[in-house]
Amino acid sequence: MPVIAPRRLGESLWRFWPDARRRLPQSVRTPVRFLYEAVRDLMRLPGALMSNRLVASAAPMDLGSPGIRLRPETRISLDNCGEDRPYLKTFEFPGPHIGAFHAALDRAPTGRMGIPFCIDLGIDGYLARAEAMKLYELAFFAPGDVLELGTYRGLSTSIIARALHDRGSQTLHTCDLSLHSSRSARRTLRWLPGFERVKFSVGDATELLDQFLAAGRKFGLIFVDHWHGYEATYSAAIRAGRLLSPGGFVMFHDYNDPSARLPDHPDKVWQAVTDAIGNDPKFRFCCVVASSGVFQRQ
Repeated sequence: MPVIAPRRLGESLWRFWPDARRRLPQSVRTPVRFLYEAVRDLMRLPGALMSNRLVASAAPMDLGSPGIRLRPETRISLDNCGEDRPYLKTFEFPGPHIGAFHAALDRAPTGRMGIPFCIDLGIDGYLARAEAMKLYELAFFAPGDVLELGTYRGLSTSIIARALHDRGSQTLHTCDLSLHSSRSARRTLRWLPGFERVKFSVGDATELLDQFLAAGRKFGLIFVDHWHGYEATYSAAIRAGRLLSPGGFVMFHDYNDPSARLPDHPDKVWQAVTDAIGNDPKFRFCCVVASSGVFQRQ
């Protein structure tokens, strides 16, 4: 099995880069810089994903069609929004992890951007370690393409893209209102596994959803992590039923956020999701993991 040695490569690039950036032409400088940054970020990943030797190619995983386990004990009410909810499997697969990257997420460092719970994969974003694992799991097993609302700097995008890369199929559509954020994520992901499966768009999420509805598109997973206000979340939630394939999932970030209990706070994900699909027979509750709530289209 072919292998590479990222640590030695990273050390060489570290010595080479300061002088090279002054001498190389711009056309060469840019790809070298991206390679340097990619190796630097890769060196931060722990465990099975990052050691002195990293497997560069591996046989695709074949886990068949695992069963689904619902987790009603993780359900939250408005009164207990913010209670800790660890990672628990939704799909039945052997062992504690789907593969090497899933295991690496479980052991990844935290503290990104100075926030204690934020997973640190070298990309800014607001995911806890447990919900990063859940996002990878759902994207890996989702029955179809994936839609993400809220690209930001590309943290969750990179995890979904890696899941699609590891499963060897499907496409991720990711949307952000900010052109700057979308371009930043594109630059970050261009050297990471699964980038070729990502389609970036910029604009209003509700307008994009309506375009997909008009085109008859279906998705196996929708990750809702854009503006957390009531109207934006409600608009996404009521459209999810028509956009998801049967058996597909929708995951709402900050569903389990204590801010929802504060009357004057703008984040109202729990309320919007409850009003939109809480009593919709087309959906069933799956689980709450860290701040995220997961529902399945029946």
